[in-house]
Formats: sequence, C-alpha cells, structure tokens
Amino acid sequence: MGSTNALVKEAKRLFHGRGQNQNYNIDYFPPYVVVDSFVDFDEAQKKEIITKFPEAEGVFYRNRKKREEFTALAGKIPSKHLLIENDLKYEISFEGNQNIGFFMDMKPGRELIQNLSKDKTVLNLFSYTCSFSVAAKAGGCKKVVNVDMKKSFLKTGERNHQLNNLSGNVQYLSYEIMKSLSGLQKKGPWDIIVVDPPSQQKSFNLEKDYPKLLKRASDWLSSGGHLLACINSPFHQSEFLINNCPDLKVSKVLYGAFEEADLESGLKMVLFEKPKS
Repeated sequence: MGSTNALVKEAKRLFHGRGQNQNYNIDYFPPYVVVDSFVDFDEAQKKEIITKFPEAEGVFYRNRKKREEFTALAGKIPSKHLLIENDLKYEISFEGNQNIGFFMDMKPGRELIQNLSKDKTVLNLFSYTCSFSVAAKAGGCKKVVNVDMKKSFLKTGERNHQLNNLSGNVQYLSYEIMKSLSGLQKKGPWDIIVVDPPSQQKSFNLEKDYPKLLKRASDWLSSGGHLLACINSPFHQSEFLINNCPDLKVSKVLYGAFEEADLESGLKMVLFEKPKS
C-alpha cells in the first residue's frame, strides 16, 4: 500500500483493489485519503485506515455497492476539492453517491492525447467532466468540442478549463450522441477523436451502439487522424474495439494506470490511425 506525503500535491492511488482481487480502492487527493469500496468495512478496518494515514487531514469512506455517500472517518468532507494530475487541476466532489468527477485509471490516455494534440482539432465524445479536453488544450490543440448528455458534467468541464486557463476555442455540446451523428459529422473532419462511453447507460448499448459509433467516427477522421477508443468492461476485450475499426490501423494498445490481476478485465484503450490518402 502506498503512503501519503505532505509535500506531494498530485493525486495518486495508494491501493488498487482490482489488481489484488480486492473490492476497494484507496486514493490520495492531498490532503485527503479516500476509500471507495464495494464491500463493508467494519469499525476495526476503518480505524486501521485512519491509523495508517495519520498525516492526512481527512479520511473519507463509502460503500458504493450500497450506493452510500461518503462519510468522514477523520476530518471534515469539503463539498468541492481540486485534484492535480501532471500539474493540471480538476474539480472533484465528494457529495452524493456518484463518481467524484474524475477517473484516475485513465491517466495514460490523457497523457497520450496531450502528446498528440498540438495544432490538432479534437472531438471528445462522452466527455464527462472534460479531462481529455483539458489534456488536449494543455498539449496545444487548435480546437476541441466536448459532447455529453449531462449539462452538469459539461459545466464542471468548463470550470476545469477555467482552472487551468485553457478556455479558448473549447465548445460544450449537451447532445445524446447516437441521435446526433449527422450533426457531429458536419462539424468535422477531426484530427483526433476520443470515444470513452460509460459501460452502462440507458441511451447507449455497448454491444449494439458502440460498433455503429466507431464506424461513423472512423469516417469523420482527417487523413492521418487518430481515434482513441476506450472501454472499461470486464466482458469486452480490446479485440472488440479492434474488430469494429477495420478501416483503421492500430497504432497502440494501452491499459489503465494501475496493475490489474487480468489486464483485459480492466480499462482498455486502443489508438487507431487513419491511413493517409
């Protein structure tokens, strides 16, 4: 298990449960330690966590399986907090029983997009709170368009850009993506497209809709453009993505930032390139 340090400002995962067949993660969002669990911790386990991280200003816990909200085992829970990754700031929230607003395991994907994006146009589909967009702007992209159904996510994404002084030439579209394919096509072509759909959503079916979306997105790419397709489902391997982009060349296969007991059961990302015409 990792340790905290008062001098460390960047977020880090202290314990990745899925890599050790455990059902909880422990993250450090300086100065707070956060336990996100799918199992119950008894009082002795909770006290052990507090004891292990005495320098933390707060220790927060929730059981996601029970859809609980965070409770403070030590310290006081702030309504909002800033997370730092690669010197970029992102707003997160410990309120409610949903995700905090940032996925730590996607770090290799964000770094890849930041390195690819100089002077490029970027389409960010299922943008959530726009961390890929922030990374693209930090890498010097020309323009980025973020698309997500939920306006609240896009509002957080807009604040994330403002926090980093990266607000220029960024657009936020509250669209249901599968009903907006023609409109998105007209906005192209794109040098980079990121597709990072949720594993479960009523308006998007991985089996039925993802192949269709990948085919359409492939057509929206400029010559030599890149598509980063992501999937975080234990029931779909990277081959699912590769098989549904037959007209593109596979440039790279990436996995999540943390060690997994089985790589293909965790986050998969495939970078495709469109052959130059």
